[in-house]
Amino acid sequence: MLSQLTQLSKLNPETGCIEWQGKLNAAGYGMYYELGETYIASRLSYELTYGPIHKGLHVCHRCDNRRCINPNHLFVGTPKENTDDAIRKGRRNTQQGERNGNAKLNWEKVREIRAKLRIGIKPNEIAKLYAVSTSCIENILYNNTWKEE
Repeated sequence: MLSQLTQLSKLNPETGCIEWQGKLNAAGYGMYYELGETYIASRLSYELTYGPIHKGLHVCHRCDNRRCINPNHLFVGTPKENTDDAIRKGRRNTQQGERNGNAKLNWEKVREIRAKLRIGIKPNEIAKLYAVSTSCIENILYNNTWKEE
């Protein structure tokens, strides 16, 4: 199967990446189809070379090329390690709080939410009031997001 993967790829001599030439998913990762099964090509390449990947782990790219299936460019990491790697390489929007253009809340609302949490209002009830997810409120509660600067 690894030889089939490489047949559907092309070596980029400048980067050493083995770039997937087949179909891509919406995120730009190569997709491999065989006998009715769908695989992410880089993940399959890693598994065929190094063995099974434990549940919950990601296959990350040292080269930051989503089309790359070169097993030497791939490593396994937790979701946090993957995110930290992306931030370190400048590939993630690290704007937080009001500076994030997608934020539905602002500091005034976050302070209101924290006051409601202190008096015992449940996160799911607060989430409905502010039209955000319960996990958003829980992240505020556990100080994972909207940390005081």
